[in-house]
Amino acid sequence: MSQHGRLHQQLRLGPEEDAAEFLQQVLTTVPAFITRIDSDLRIRYVNQVLPGYTHADTIGMDALEFVAPEEREVARGCFLEVLRTGMPSMYSVRGIGPHETTAHYDNLVTAVQDLDGTRGLCVVTMDVTDKQHAIEEVERSEQTLRVMVEASAVALWDWDLVTGVVHWDERMQALMGSKTPADLTTYVDDFVHPDDRERATAAAAEAISGGEWDSSPHRIIRPSDGEIRWVRSSGKVMMEGGVPVRIIGGTVDHTRLHATEVQLRQAQKMEAIGGLAAGVAHNFNNVLTVILPALELLQAVTPESHMPLVDEAKRSASRAAEMVRHLLRCSGRSQPQTTQVHDLRGLVDEVVAMCQRTFDHRIDLQATTEPDLRVKSDLADIQQVLLNILLNARDAVLKDTNISPKISVRAYRESDRVFIRVEDNGPGIPADLQDRLFQPFVTTKASVGTGLGLAIASTIVREYGGVLVCESQLGEGAIFTVEIPCST
Repeated sequence: MSQHGRLHQQLRLGPEEDAAEFLQQVLTTVPAFITRIDSDLRIRYVNQVLPGYTHADTIGMDALEFVAPEEREVARGCFLEVLRTGMPSMYSVRGIGPHETTAHYDNLVTAVQDLDGTRGLCVVTMDVTDKQHAIEEVERSEQTLRVMVEASAVALWDWDLVTGVVHWDERMQALMGSKTPADLTTYVDDFVHPDDRERATAAAAEAISGGEWDSSPHRIIRPSDGEIRWVRSSGKVMMEGGVPVRIIGGTVDHTRLHATEVQLRQAQKMEAIGGLAAGVAHNFNNVLTVILPALELLQAVTPESHMPLVDEAKRSASRAAEMVRHLLRCSGRSQPQTTQVHDLRGLVDEVVAMCQRTFDHRIDLQATTEPDLRVKSDLADIQQVLLNILLNARDAVLKDTNISPKISVRAYRESDRVFIRVEDNGPGIPADLQDRLFQPFVTTKASVGTGLGLAIASTIVREYGGVLVCESQLGEGAIFTVEIPCST
């Protein structure tokens, strides 16, 4: 017989004491606690003990002593169930760890038969503290990430380029006004504003080909309500073998930031234009102070046959003086004379009634005013603001002879702000003109008007701590909204 064969026979047919010694070595080295428990749930055997304990301390103890007090019923229930049914079971609890520390354990419980025929338990206990700590750390990290994402107001999306599956989180669905996720191509076609689609299409093509996805700020049209919002979207393209397989990204609602940027640019423009206008107005006013008195003197010595020329010159000079006053108001160099707390409801109704009498009879002009529209103002200023906007709306609705011209005015209060909203069904205002609409000498009328009406209105509203904004699309009319802080 070969040496290998003799060794195999020795191992297979070794004496019982060798087998017992081998089993004891296994029990003492296995990375688990193997405990024998009787029907009274007392420990009769344990293969190894915790640091700080001895076998003498442990044998005879209630097995539940090693379980955290608040979780002992979990262990007791499992023990009793296995004793009753004989079927194995398991449970997970916190318990006593080395040197009285707290540890986490997974426990497998099986029924065993004592020599006297009574049923006991064998419990195999694995210390999973490190694993549990790792799980808890992952959960903490995930929770931190969720809080950070929520705080950042980023809407998340995920597009698997291999399967075509797209996932939007709830914030993305709310932002887009749709619960149906769309890949980048569909997003550009179905959501992006037509005027911004070309740029978005180029950005999407670059991402799909393996580049980065960065849409830059652009507009979307929400299918749920038609609302236009400014958003910015960016994402990470994931590659495998040089091929893009997934794009994960986020989208931020940029609407308020965009509006703030527009207002800031507008304010900077108006400040520069105001300075120029004030300089022109002052110089022009100096000239008029010479022209007007000279015309008064000339009128006294002019023959009757030439008086019409002098009268026309005086009228032109008076109009020029009025324009100087307008320019000074636009530049912010002229301030309201008197301000008191007024309820604007009566003023709005009065201005609308006056316009109903004087506007073209074809125009359907209606007003809805709510109570409690108190603002601290000079009534003449607010009257001029509303009248300038209504005159602009009148000219707009009369441009198109194929519609029934309509203008609606609504005055209302929300929280601590008073709003006057004027909406018309005219031809709308081009986007490039909207950015300059409240600048002096910018007009929507090709051959009439000075281009100061809306500029003056905007300046007056700013003087009272408010804003005047315009919303318009070609073919869909225009909405001008005055927003002024209310006065309690």
